[in-house]
Amino acid sequence: DLSAYYREATDDDVTAFCESAVLAVDDPATVLSSADSWIRAKISMIRDSKVLEINTAPQLQDKAKKFNLKYSVTKKDGQDYLVLPSNKKELKDFLRFLDESFFESSLTGARFVANSKKRLG
Repeated sequence: DLSAYYREATDDDVTAFCESAVLAVDDPATVLSSADSWIRAKISMIRDSKVLEINTAPQLQDKAKKFNLKYSVTKKDGQDYLVLPSNKKELKDFLRFLDESFFESSLTGARFVANSKKRLG
């Protein structure tokens, strides 16, 4: 039973993700309609990790640059927002980034994209 490790976001979860205090989403309905099971699982993991609550949009943008990922930040009413990509492939890479699937080896400094991981401790 993998239910403790794998949970798909509900429609309400996807909508709440799109309403995050650090994300700018042009059309939440489009995100919801394109949310396949992989996207829903990633959104669920991202929401559980609270990464969007402990980082600001500029912090996330800066951390993404380390992996040559370029995400835009927009400003609205004096608040910075990380722009959610509208292209599905770019969206999936963005979700991989937010789910901490990009990492740097502590031994060699090589950068990797993980397709699975297990949290230590």
